[in-house]
Amino acid sequence: MNSQPVDPTGAVRLQEKLAQHIAGVRRSDPDAALGYYGIVHIPFQFLTGCSISTFPEVALFELNRNDNKWHELKAGDGANLKPKLTQVADPANPTAAVMRIEISYPVPTAEVAKIIPGPYREYTLRIEAPAIDKVTHYGQVHAICKLFRQALDEIHNDLDSGFPVHVFYSGPVSLGFSLGRQISRTIHNRVFVYNYTSQNNPAYAWGVDVTRDTPPHEMVVKPTLVVP
Repeated sequence: MNSQPVDPTGAVRLQEKLAQHIAGVRRSDPDAALGYYGIVHIPFQFLTGCSISTFPEVALFELNRNDNKWHELKAGDGANLKPKLTQVADPANPTAAVMRIEISYPVPTAEVAKIIPGPYREYTLRIEAPAIDKVTHYGQVHAICKLFRQALDEIHNDLDSGFPVHVFYSGPVSLGFSLGRQISRTIHNRVFVYNYTSQNNPAYAWGVDVTRDTPPHEMVVKPTLVVP
């Protein structure tokens, strides 16, 4: 895909057809293998993961920048990236929750504030030293996903079910997809995942409600600037 898709709604429609196709393959062949890789916009990574969250096993691949080939993540724990989930704001009367997931780069808080009006409960989920190419092993993915699920469950238990969760992610495709698999459409609050383009104002110019099983045009959101 291009860095700025012309038709996010059309892309959501394609994603939904893909999920239906995978479900059909799964019904006809329960032992069918499934792998995930590609250059994919962040909302669609989460959407695909959420759409096929019940698929038992998925092989994950990342692009090696040295040989320009896709390689499966390695088995085992790998280096300890020291992921940490932190609740950085918990106002008395929140209207939403915000989660900044910082694996490759920090998520700019000023850009988040441009599109999400407060007050909101805010979390960060980050590794000790965010940088590209840090995620290399399945164990690292599992550790980060466990913390993400913990936050989603906490929000579900603490906040009104009508309060949305806004996710801002910077990290590899394999992890974005895997984080999406932690989201339950039948349990969790609605989850919006946003796309980042530095040339836009706001930089998070559009997103997708990955928990909504509705027509694609209703799943795409294009937030307006918050007036201070």
